[in-house]
Amino acid sequence: MDTGLKKPILHLSHARACSTAFERIFIQNEKHVAPIHEPFGDAYWMGPETQLGRYADVRHKSGVQDKTYRAVLDDIEKTNRQANAEGKRVFIKDMAFFIFPAPGEKVRIPQSLGARLPEPGNPTLLPKSELKKFHFTFSIRHPRFSVPSYYRLAMPKSKDKSKVANFNTDDAGYVELRRLVEYLRSEGIIGPKAAKGKLDLEETLDEKNGLDDGKVEICILDASDLTRKPEEVVQAYCKSTGIPYDPAMLDWGSAADQERATRLIDRWGFHNYFHHGVLKTKGFRAGGKSSPEKAERDPKDDYRAWVEEFGPENAEVIQHAVNLHMDDYLALKQYAMEF
Repeated sequence: MDTGLKKPILHLSHARACSTAFERIFIQNEKHVAPIHEPFGDAYWMGPETQLGRYADVRHKSGVQDKTYRAVLDDIEKTNRQANAEGKRVFIKDMAFFIFPAPGEKVRIPQSLGARLPEPGNPTLLPKSELKKFHFTFSIRHPRFSVPSYYRLAMPKSKDKSKVANFNTDDAGYVELRRLVEYLRSEGIIGPKAAKGKLDLEETLDEKNGLDDGKVEICILDASDLTRKPEEVVQAYCKSTGIPYDPAMLDWGSAADQERATRLIDRWGFHNYFHHGVLKTKGFRAGGKSSPEKAERDPKDDYRAWVEEFGPENAEVIQHAVNLHMDDYLALKQYAMEF
């Protein structure tokens, strides 16, 4: 990508981190943002360089079954040039594990990117030269909220639609997100400064924060903060990335808004059940239906709720998964914006 262009923002998360709800906020900002929804998922799930076979039976319906990692990067570059010409910023929402090999597999640069061994220390499928072309930001969510959300997708009434045949802790994506953040930080692609959140909003509005002196802040938002204080979180994120903030970004109730979001998000040739809920929402306000983390709860209350919803045996599986992901969550949480 031309170094004279503003870098596309690549906002990455683990599974069930409210990141698509966050994406909808920027889909609304048509004047300043050119959104792209999960482009690396095309290559990871559907293309000839697919890493996992979850959608093997419907790949031929997707319309992107020929999409390679090189093609995804080329598409992003083309969109970024056009967006810059229009005075817009590209905002890409994606999953961190989409640029990693499948769990348990060795890293190897894909065929379309040269089919070579990975670079020392680089845990991803993308060469460092490609990673440096993006302005990275991240979403995280406490495992006691994300894990049961993912578990529901593997329940009998949902699994045929979600294609999550069985619950697997490797699918969560916490490990990949942590490894990516640590690698980007070690290479100076992000950091060393971290976005501060509330304190950033108290500074003068003309400061560039995340963009000054050529450095990109470590910008991590926690979904619990987003659901409690959406206006503050979005303002702080916009300040860190340089995207103009508009309160109207938090509302999308019109039919035109819904049609545009559906076109961008549910774009495969079949319905992606993962985004079923967020496509029915009408906005993002504190305490609304999109706010599962309305208040801090005693973990014992969570466990009792899991027993009631899933049964004792499944509640144990969920608790084990929550415990398993806590180290990675807390390692990322230390950099998260505070509100």
